[in-house]
Amino acid sequence: MKRRCLLKAVTTPLENKKIQRSKVLAPGLRKTNLITTRGASEPPFKVTLQQNVYPRGSDIRISKLREDTPRRNAFGIQMLPEGLRSQLFKHPPSVSSQDILLERSRELKRFGLNQKPSAPSPTYNITLPECFNDLEEFFENAADEQLQPYLKFIEHLAAPSATLPPLPETWSREPGWTEYTISGARPVNTPSCSELVFDVEVCIKDGNNLPSLAVAASPHAIYSWVSPGLDEPWLFSRSPSTELLVPLGRGEKVIVGHHVMYDRARVKEEYAEVRSGLRFLDTQSLHVCVSGLVDSQKGKWYSAYTAGNLDKPWMKVGSPNSLAATHKLYCGSDLDKSARDIFVTGSHTDVQEDFQNLMTYCGGDVLATHRVIQKVWPLYKSRFPSKVSLSGMFEMASCYVPLNTSSWHRFIDQSDDMFHNKQGEIKQVLKNLAEDTLLRYNLNRDSTLQDTWKKQLKWDFKQAIGIKNKKLSKKAQKLP
Repeated sequence: MKRRCLLKAVTTPLENKKIQRSKVLAPGLRKTNLITTRGASEPPFKVTLQQNVYPRGSDIRISKLREDTPRRNAFGIQMLPEGLRSQLFKHPPSVSSQDILLERSRELKRFGLNQKPSAPSPTYNITLPECFNDLEEFFENAADEQLQPYLKFIEHLAAPSATLPPLPETWSREPGWTEYTISGARPVNTPSCSELVFDVEVCIKDGNNLPSLAVAASPHAIYSWVSPGLDEPWLFSRSPSTELLVPLGRGEKVIVGHHVMYDRARVKEEYAEVRSGLRFLDTQSLHVCVSGLVDSQKGKWYSAYTAGNLDKPWMKVGSPNSLAATHKLYCGSDLDKSARDIFVTGSHTDVQEDFQNLMTYCGGDVLATHRVIQKVWPLYKSRFPSKVSLSGMFEMASCYVPLNTSSWHRFIDQSDDMFHNKQGEIKQVLKNLAEDTLLRYNLNRDSTLQDTWKKQLKWDFKQAIGIKNKKLSKKAQKLP
């Protein structure tokens, strides 16, 4: 039996050697400490390499190579040393034809990319463990190990034959979780099933962004959760507390939801330092992967949907990301979302007065999400058969930012500033490309339209309307 090798780096400041979220090392792991620096203005960090010391001969050995002529590709870019490349990729490197190389070289020159060889970087002779066979196989095996037993839970929940119990006719008003089975209703601390479809409702107007109601469903039972603040609204006005969040319990569970990160933000266990074992699967993300629309298509889709005229081919195979739209696409029926307005514009008094209907509305979204996962899961697997993709989604959906309250607002502001700066840079680059393309089109239309991508653009020019700035160039006024 092959034993998988593990190499992991954990960085902590030397001034603070306490790791708030430590990971328990597997038997047979040893630590090797290195000291490195991140820059002249940043403090040094301690890097701990955790590597497997079994089976014998599986240690990773690193030594510096002296290569007068490092290995480079046809464009002068330095590549991995042949010794390391042959260990990572068992097949020989592919060789492109001269025509392809010339075409790529012209593209690089067209964008002003320098093809001169850069200064060589240091190269190292790295001997990987014997248990390392192939790079692709290594990641697939690692992903398969990380997905267990969650993948089994998903397959069980998303099976075409899987069914959920019917919603109860009367919902309990008691705070906390209530389980509904064929035997009746009873209070429970947390849902006990390993696979759940989950939805949370928040009274946005006066709920301090905390959950008011929640419904979860498994093949064996329906669960409802009621916030203790629903009958005592003053609890929402005080400082947020994890006691007002939805507890789902610890252990290996898969939580399926539509835009499930919104629901995860209101799960109690996700704010603990020790990972809970919960994994969240987002049907919205799966939908975007297989049948999502770009922004320009969404507006056209909504207009056509309002007019009852989804006649274009792409409108029949894609939809916006809302639960109602995805349910219409995959299941063919509409959802009544009118009750949602109470959570958006109403108060907790409104929720109390219409409690039974709103719980049924939340439960209906859970049942709809289950129908969507049954349809979209097979499509996702056929489109993305590699388990690495799903494992990456799980990891991204389980991360958190360990910041205190005072740092959080600064983090948000800095993130927003960075987003807007990068967005402005991207728009400027796209504008420059558009102007350059238009200039080339005006100089030589035939050559421009020979390009596979450019010939698909709409080249009908429109005169700028309502612009009185005489300094605006004619080229800018003729932008399509």
